[in-house]
Amino acid sequence: MIEKIRCFIAINFPDWFKEEVEEILMKLKKANPRLDVRWVRASNSHLTLHFLGYLDKEKLDEVKRVLSYIIPQTPLISLRLEGFNYFPSPQRPRVFFIELKEDKGVLVSCQKRIGQELEKIGIRTEKRPWRSHLTLARLGISRPLKMPSFDFSKTNPIPVRSIELMKSRLFPQGPQYTIIQSFPLKG
Repeated sequence: MIEKIRCFIAINFPDWFKEEVEEILMKLKKANPRLDVRWVRASNSHLTLHFLGYLDKEKLDEVKRVLSYIIPQTPLISLRLEGFNYFPSPQRPRVFFIELKEDKGVLVSCQKRIGQELEKIGIRTEKRPWRSHLTLARLGISRPLKMPSFDFSKTNPIPVRSIELMKSRLFPQGPQYTIIQSFPLKG
């Protein structure tokens, strides 16, 4: 039997930023002691570029080849927090997140190019427009959360120096993420 690994391509955040996410989550949890909210763990914070699904070793090697020639051509990226939002919309909130912005368009261009190359090797990618975001919670009942005030303009920019191919294992207590291979940006 061929082993398949659940994989995705992501930007992992530095520890100092995960600590900031933990502080944001604590404030949000205090303002929203609802039972119908599944909060993410700050230690798992990342920005998904593409979810790949279950891949065998051969397909995984093809993905590595794609990433090894696209990512080293991509300039360093700096992200900033923009504000809170919901998927699919604030009127029908199911996923609560922080919008992430990058002014030069490098990240969007890189994400799109990776997607085009993945399609060429037979990996289907999401057809909906991609949005740079950090998921904070999933809502069981579609109603907005109470918002404590946050001043996102005071948060430090998040430097991005690499993009990772990740392994995801699902457990009852939550997912476990492991880096398969890290690909440094052009720096």
